[in-house]
Amino acid sequence: MNRYSVAFVSIIAALCIFGTFGLMENVRAARAAEEFQARTFTVKMLYAVDWDEKPLSEVVDWYGEQLSQNVLVDWTSLNAAGIEQDTPVTLTLSNVSLGSILDNALKLVSDVPLRYHTVDDITMISTKTHWDQIKFIRVYSVADLLHRIPNFKGPTISLDNGGQSTGSENPFSGSEGTDDEDDKGLLDIKELADLIRSVIEPDSWRENGGDNTIRPWRGVLVVRAPIEIQEIIGGPYVWTKN
Repeated sequence: MNRYSVAFVSIIAALCIFGTFGLMENVRAARAAEEFQARTFTVKMLYAVDWDEKPLSEVVDWYGEQLSQNVLVDWTSLNAAGIEQDTPVTLTLSNVSLGSILDNALKLVSDVPLRYHTVDDITMISTKTHWDQIKFIRVYSVADLLHRIPNFKGPTISLDNGGQSTGSENPFSGSEGTDDEDDKGLLDIKELADLIRSVIEPDSWRENGGDNTIRPWRGVLVVRAPIEIQEIIGGPYVWTKN
C-alpha cells in the first residue's frame, strides 16, 4: 500500500470516527428533547387523588414519581414550623394539575406559608420565609414598555364656499406634530422601577427597609430578589444556581 492509499484510509477512518461522534451527539440531543416533551406533557395532564390522612412524605414521593423528577424537602425548616414527615394530608380532588394538588396539600398541613420551586431540575419545598432569604438575579429588557407611540395631530378639513372646492385650494390644514408638544417619546425607566416597588411586596425592597434591589440600566431592569418576586415580575422561569 503506497503513501496515498494510507492517507486515504486515514481520512476515511477519521470521517467515520467523527461521524460516529456526531451521531452520538445527535442521539443525546434527541433523547433530551424527548424527555423535555414528556415532562411538559406530564405537567399539563390532569390528575385525581383521594387521600385519607396520607403522610406528607408519601405525598411528596407521589408528586416526584408522577413528574419523574427529584423532590427535596427542607425538613429542618418544616420541622421548625411544626410540620413532620408523618403529618397527615386528607385531600380529594379530580381533573386538576399536579401543581394544584401539591399547592393544596401544602396549604392543608400548616398555617405557615409553604412554597415549592424548581431549581436545576430539582423541585425544592420549604417555608416562604426560607425561600425569601435566597436571592436570584434576573435581567429584564423593558425597552418595549418604555416606548410611547406619539399621538399625531390629524388634519382639519375646511369646506368653504358652501362645500365647493375651486381646485386651487387645499381643503386640508393643520400643523404637524403631536398633541403633547413636550412628548419625549420615552417613559422614565425609574418610574417603572418605582411602580414595581410600590406594588409587589413593598416592604421587601431596600428603599423601604428590605434587602431586595431593582436597578434601571440602559433599558433593562436588574432585579435581585427571591424566586417568588421574580416570577411575579417576569413569569415562570427555569432557574439554575450557576
